Amino acid sequence: MDEDQLLACYYLLNTSKSRKRERWVHELMAVREKEDFKILFPHLVKDPKKFFNYFRMSHETFEELLAAIEPSITKQDTNMRNCITAKEKLAVTLR
Repeated sequence: MDEDQLLACYYLLNTSKSRKRERWVHELMAVREKEDFKILFPHLVKDPKKFFNYFRMSHETFEELLAAIEPSITKQDTNMRNCITAKEKLAVTLR
């Protein structure tokens, strides 16, 4: 390589516009596997941007959709187990 090529490579490497990440993994995603849905969902509700990124809809839209389909997807708890809530079913389906 001649001197001009070296200077061009140096310039390109040192002037690249790479943005520095604030954090590698969002704290909600870091604890996702450790925490239950009942704990994660309220955190998402508190942060509208994260909620939208997670479900691709606003919390208000989520609640409207849930109200519309809840009667048809709700099951009854039994002595053997508790059923999955309609909110959890919708969240898993959307996710």
